[in-house]
Amino acid sequence: MQEERMFTQAELDEVIKNRLAREKANHEAELVSQAESIMQEMQQDTLQEQEKYRELYESIKHKLDPLQARAAAYEAYFESVLDSKLKTLGKPAEKATAHLTSAFDKLNWLEANSELFENKGDTIGTPKQAHPARQVPRPTFKFGAL
Repeated sequence: MQEERMFTQAELDEVIKNRLAREKANHEAELVSQAESIMQEMQQDTLQEQEKYRELYESIKHKLDPLQARAAAYEAYFESVLDSKLKTLGKPAEKATAHLTSAFDKLNWLEANSELFENKGDTIGTPKQAHPARQVPRPTFKFGAL
């Protein structure tokens, strides 16, 4: 019969310590592997999402380019109409619309208020009086009616 070997406490502690170290190393390696796997999945997901957004951007860009060209053409048209209108109405109209930024806004304002700059003989650019509903009527007297 074989005799059982007896371990000292120090030997037993060393065996347990080595076993725990191997288990810890294996566990850490498994965690690192899982983390790398998760990182790769996240990178793949990110690339796929970026590709979706790039495709969406490209599809919108193809639709947007013609619209931008049309908008530029309309802006040029509004600028030319505005220049013509300002030449017709004179400097007071230019000054009155100076605070507005876009040609479209200036044209709208001039259309709504063009009567202020109508040419009435020698009063070019002289604003009209207030709206008739806001004016106080002047009394009229007829001589000899009393």
